[in-house]
Amino acid sequence: MYKAVVAGSSNKQQFLQLLNALYTHVQKEKAKVAVAAPELLIGRRVQLHGLSAKPELNGLVGVCERFDEATGRYGVRLEGHENLQALKAANLNLAQGDEL
Repeated sequence: MYKAVVAGSSNKQQFLQLLNALYTHVQKEKAKVAVAAPELLIGRRVQLHGLSAKPELNGLVGVCERFDEATGRYGVRLEGHENLQALKAANLNLAQGDEL
C-alpha cells in the first residue's frame, strides 16, 4: 500500500510528484493483476496508453487475443492494423464500455 500526505502548504511541484508516484504505483499494481490473471483481458476490448516507443498507437483500441507467458506480453489486434501488437499489461486499459 502506498501512503502519502499532502499538506496545505505543499508546493505545486511536490503535489505533481506525488500524483506521478501514485499513478506509477497504480500502473504497476494493475500490471501485476493482469499478468497474474491474463484470462481477465483475453477477448476484451482494450485501449493503449503510455507507449513511448510507438506513441502514435496511444489511444487506439483493439481486442486482446492472447497472452505470451514467455514474454509477459499480450497480443492485441488493433482496429485498422493487420498484425498483432505485443504489449505489456501496464499499457492496456479496458476500453470504455468493456470495464470489468
